[in-house]
Amino acid sequence: TLLWLRVLRWDLPLADRLVLLVLTVGSLAVMQGLKLEQISLLVAGLIAIAIALLVNDHAIAAGILLALATIKPQLVWLLLGWLALWTFTDWRRRYRWAVSFLATMAVLFAASEWYLPHWIPRFWQAIHDYQKYTGAMSVLDTLLGSPWSRILELTVFAAVMGVCWRERRRAAESNAFAFTLSLVLAATILLVPTFAAYNQVLLIPALLVLFRKR
Repeated sequence: TLLWLRVLRWDLPLADRLVLLVLTVGSLAVMQGLKLEQISLLVAGLIAIAIALLVNDHAIAAGILLALATIKPQLVWLLLGWLALWTFTDWRRRYRWAVSFLATMAVLFAASEWYLPHWIPRFWQAIHDYQKYTGAMSVLDTLLGSPWSRILELTVFAAVMGVCWRERRRAAESNAFAFTLSLVLAATILLVPTFAAYNQVLLIPALLVLFRKR
């Protein structure tokens, strides 16, 4: 929460920060994540640290942490897509995090494949099996059911990509960049193929934006 406040360039009094921390820790998403020892909380923390580093021009460290955050790939794929689009728009100035990310991913893949050969195809098979035996459904599947959920998911994805395309030239320290990040993370909650309250910890920056712009 404190890191997202820095990303949003929002300087709040100490009392207000303490209130936000209490509300964050006491939220359903965080409490359920702590109870279940859910790794989504770690991923959310890695994302927050990485974005704060990126905004403050520590791109190499940001790339390393974003690579580590892929331990839950479904929570970062949309974010990485947005950052890739943003990077290619001004490659000369923004390439460092991408190179750092790819280098770290290469090391992780090589080390893990050496330690546990052929784990990647088995991992993909495990994903399909997991969805079958748990009956995993997205938020929109739970609320609307198919086929309306698929239509709305495509609509949300297209709308988010439209915003990302419009804001792709914005500087990392700009409010528009922070807003787009918040939107992308909020959309991730709708598009991720599992419904779990603890994943909603990714809504923290979006909630802060809404509160600030109320």
